[in-house]
Amino acid sequence: MNIIFLLLLVNTVLCAGIAITPGEITLGNIPAGQTFDMSKMSAVRIVAESLSLEADTINISVYLPSGKSVKNGYEPVPDISWIKVIPEYCSNVVANKSCESYFTIFVPADEKYLGKKYQFMVSAQSQDGAVSLRASTTILFTVSEQIIDVPLEMKSNIFKFSVFPPNTKQEIPIGEKIKLFKSDSSGFIVSNLNNTACRFTFTVLDTSVSDYRIENGFTPAYKTGFLTFETNIVEILAGGAKNIPINIEIPDKKKYRKGKFAFVIKTTILTEAGAIESQDNILYVIVKSKGRKGKGRK
Repeated sequence: MNIIFLLLLVNTVLCAGIAITPGEITLGNIPAGQTFDMSKMSAVRIVAESLSLEADTINISVYLPSGKSVKNGYEPVPDISWIKVIPEYCSNVVANKSCESYFTIFVPADEKYLGKKYQFMVSAQSQDGAVSLRASTTILFTVSEQIIDVPLEMKSNIFKFSVFPPNTKQEIPIGEKIKLFKSDSSGFIVSNLNNTACRFTFTVLDTSVSDYRIENGFTPAYKTGFLTFETNIVEILAGGAKNIPINIEIPDKKKYRKGKFAFVIKTTILTEAGAIESQDNILYVIVKSKGRKGKGRK
């Protein structure tokens, strides 16, 4: 039996304008060869709280520790792509409200990682406003002493899902909150092609620091927080499909008028086996200079 243990250092890390709890999480016996999903093991979440007086967007990300921030006996995770944080941002977080996230860890099935102790950091960063603020949580984990492999028959059908359409263009009036794909047939449609129910999560990637091939004439979206989902996690039955409504609001500012922006949407599947896979789709937005209710502001 693979028993995972969890220790929490329940303090709050404060930075002017933002706070994050717990301050430290220690995990033991993380399996090699399978994905560890924090949300399935415990009710513990990483909670980022806005201390700002105005609504804020909080980005949640992972990074490697360096120098004196590396705990004694641990080393930075060899590959930061082992770690996924869900969701990667929360928008419109008002003062004294919070954003809850969890993470997954996938250690490859390689003997060289067995028994090793690793560390990574989860940060909450304020996106809005003139000053970027960040507070971080320390995550420490020890890899199990043996490889736990996923059966071959499970691997053969574990990552089957589709998102339709792959890429799409939409015209959006400036200064209005618009709900896209409201009807069941208009897409963004996610189909679960597995023989078991699966959960799917949705996040918007920062295309300004990504390698995505964006169509000519479009630029990366200024802020990922312009696009949100009514829910970041849905469950889809085996062989089923769901339409995922998307909310988008482009502020009525001169620099956004008549703009053409690209948003990259990451759809991630979490299976009962704990495996994880993702697919990226691009939503191209053409901004109208005037909303349906009249002229835009200057």
